[in-house]
Amino acid sequence: MRDGKNQRRFVLKKGIQTVAAGSLYITVFTLLSKGLGFFREVLTADLFGTSWRLDAVVIALSPARVITSIISAGLIAVFVPQYIKIRKRDPEDSRRFVWSVFVTFGVIYAVFGGFLMLFPSFFVKVFAPGFSTEILDYASDTLKLLAVFPFISGLQQLLSGLLKAERRFLQYSIAQLIFNIFAIPLIFFLSPYLNEMSIAYGWIVGNALVTVIMFLFSSKFISASTRIFSEDLRFILYLAIPLVISSGLGQVSTIVDKAFLSLLPPGQISGLHYADTLLGIVSSVFIISFLETTRTELSEFVANDDVRNVQLRMRKTAKTSLSIAIPIVFWIAFMGEPLVRLIFEHGEFTSESTTVVAIAIIGYTARIIFQPLGFLARQFFISHGRVRFMVYLTFFGIALNFFFDWILLEPFGIGGITASTSLVTLISTAIWVYLVKRKGVSFVPWKTIVMLLGLSTAIVLISLAIRSIASETLFLIVGNCSFFALTLWATRDIMKYILRRLIPKIFS
Repeated sequence: MRDGKNQRRFVLKKGIQTVAAGSLYITVFTLLSKGLGFFREVLTADLFGTSWRLDAVVIALSPARVITSIISAGLIAVFVPQYIKIRKRDPEDSRRFVWSVFVTFGVIYAVFGGFLMLFPSFFVKVFAPGFSTEILDYASDTLKLLAVFPFISGLQQLLSGLLKAERRFLQYSIAQLIFNIFAIPLIFFLSPYLNEMSIAYGWIVGNALVTVIMFLFSSKFISASTRIFSEDLRFILYLAIPLVISSGLGQVSTIVDKAFLSLLPPGQISGLHYADTLLGIVSSVFIISFLETTRTELSEFVANDDVRNVQLRMRKTAKTSLSIAIPIVFWIAFMGEPLVRLIFEHGEFTSESTTVVAIAIIGYTARIIFQPLGFLARQFFISHGRVRFMVYLTFFGIALNFFFDWILLEPFGIGGITASTSLVTLISTAIWVYLVKRKGVSFVPWKTIVMLLGLSTAIVLISLAIRSIASETLFLIVGNCSFFALTLWATRDIMKYILRRLIPKIFS
């Protein structure tokens, strides 16, 4: 009896170490990938600034990316737990299941891409009704080129879900580097001839190569089969449809934001893009890496009806993610303008562009901070197959977002649009956390949140006081050093774990 308990404890410990190592792999390689992505955005800012053509390209990328996100977000959320259950039942069935999912959704992605090619002007007008004829035509031509993107990116998302489900975190992480390695040279060398449209070519070629690499890594988990519409596929469609609807409705808020911004002077959409990119680096490197590996382990615990470890994993992940997110996001928001000026303000990127991006960053602060809690709460219900409520909550979020956009656009401009997103995220996250707590799972580290919010606010106030009575230089030194020290202190347990346990294992 004791041997059985020890064996289960060893398996659990091994699994946790694998997830921890996976988080490290994804964090390190995502940091490298985002570092290249950061260089790509700096290059883009230098070449194009916040031009009307860049506004057009950002809008053209939006429907191509949104279609993929709408389908993939819901599909991957149910694909991973269902795949794990089928693999536990019969490994060969799981390989045929993957094939059927790939074929079915590959066709769906291709059909949507065809709509983009046939009706580009319609989609551009939906996303940016305030565009002039010149900008509309440029965006439509770019969207025709990007019509193949949903198919490429959709398969890439499925392959990434498969690799994570198989705990191939290292292979998944390595593949992420490929995109920017090829996209950056393409943008640079094609820009003199194609201007901002060179960005579209970089996106297509870079993502196509990532998809090929991921397929090579995961091909052994796929078996071709003539039986496509199996019972397992029908079940995953049943679970995915509410999530796809919810994801699609959730993207409506993004469309509404850009539609409102298209009514403002040119450059606002580009400014939003740069703000998204800068905060996306923080989100992807320091938050998503933990959340993505948690999805796999959480699904395994749910499949085994292990309620205790479900709560333990959610609580640990929430604490880790927030300990990283709160100090860093506060620092970026507080030091936004000098940071953006240092990074982007050269070439075609002007001081006016710096102001636009800095304001957008400040408005986005709460969205990034509370992102981990909302993700974990939603994944809890998805792993249990309870997905219908997401549709109702998404409708509520759309209505709130439209209302906040409407009342905040005129007085605050782009800052009002991003603040609207943060307000909706905060309210939605509070609802999700309450629903999870009703199911008997309490995972929010309130003590950590209150303490870090208090310390971050204190640093902001002290730095502002120094700025008013001393020099700008001293303000920058004190503010940056204080947030750096707070980040190190908040993540001390994570650093100790990495240094003591994971790094020796990697070298061994």
